[in-house]
Amino acid sequence: MSMLFAPACEAGPYLQGKVMPGRISAIDWAASPLGAMETWPEALKGAVRVMLCAPAPMGIIVGDQGWLLFNDPLREVFGTMEGEPLGRSIFDILPHAEAFYRNVIARCASGEAPRFEDQPLRLNRGGVATKAWFDLAFAPLIEADGRYLGAVILVTETTARLGVERRLRRSERDLQDALRLAEVVAQELDHRIKNIFSMADALISLSVRDHPQMRDFAEELHQRFHALGRAHDLIHGRGPAFGRPAAVCLHALLGALLEPYAGAARSRVIVAGDDPQIDTAAVTPLTLVFHELATNAAKYGALAREGGALRLDIRTVGADLAVRWKEIGMTGSPPVANGGGFGSRMLTTVVEGQFGGRLSRRQEDDGLCIDIVVPLDRLQGRAPGQAF
Repeated sequence: MSMLFAPACEAGPYLQGKVMPGRISAIDWAASPLGAMETWPEALKGAVRVMLCAPAPMGIIVGDQGWLLFNDPLREVFGTMEGEPLGRSIFDILPHAEAFYRNVIARCASGEAPRFEDQPLRLNRGGVATKAWFDLAFAPLIEADGRYLGAVILVTETTARLGVERRLRRSERDLQDALRLAEVVAQELDHRIKNIFSMADALISLSVRDHPQMRDFAEELHQRFHALGRAHDLIHGRGPAFGRPAAVCLHALLGALLEPYAGAARSRVIVAGDDPQIDTAAVTPLTLVFHELATNAAKYGALAREGGALRLDIRTVGADLAVRWKEIGMTGSPPVANGGGFGSRMLTTVVEGQFGGRLSRRQEDDGLCIDIVVPLDRLQGRAPGQAF
């Protein structure tokens, strides 16, 4: 080893714990095609020093026959190989890759520095034959006069990364299969829910024949089911399960619910202001709230009168959503009582109980005004204070 390192360096920190410096020194190079170590070009000896001190897997293939020198990290990569690879031709060590390395040597000798990604290599690790993958980077090793000596090789194992990528691809395929199955299930549930709406509607119609005094109540139930059906279509009627929206725009929901009351010119109902996204879990209770208000307006309020109109103003106020329901064209109407009927109780239960909001009514000179204030996080499926 004295041809490569001075004695002081051999005892220094650079070579501590390393095996390959001693193994390289122990070979009788004079009997090899490379010749005695003292005859090696200084550029080659300098490259060997760098290689032996390097922390990364590194080797040198010398000459046009690719005589192999390598450091401790690359020795760990190779694992157990048949015969001693040190000082042998790369063509003998990896005969199945001879064509590849001949091409590499020719390219390096012509001045190129080729690089290859994810190259497979059959190895024996711990007595077990295995296949591993590596990124290989080659650079020409030359003398000061430009004479080609060999190629330096830097080795980076990519087996673990490729394994992760394969598992990710497999997981993606499994996910796609699961989504396709979910789409089939969602379509079947869609169909069954619509059947339930239809059956309930039919049962109500059949029942009211024997109890005509319940006709008005039955009609209210019909309308509520129809409103829920429109909300269901808004959520579930858009493409495959994995393409369906996780949220619905409030304007779209209100448009679907209030369309029957808008009139031919669509001027009787105006929805203005902010248009926040509403989580699909909040759509059904909101549907019940606005359907109840619309039904009352159509029976007793502004929409029951010639020239009456309805305006909804929506504003985001801090962490709350404020909706003002304003019925116009009811001059002289008596004040609206809070009431204790089912509809009023349902409004209170949903707005105040389920959403933790506030609901207030007042009769103004030109009609009923209802203010609904609800925390946005309750409508958007977020934890309180969560921004996204």
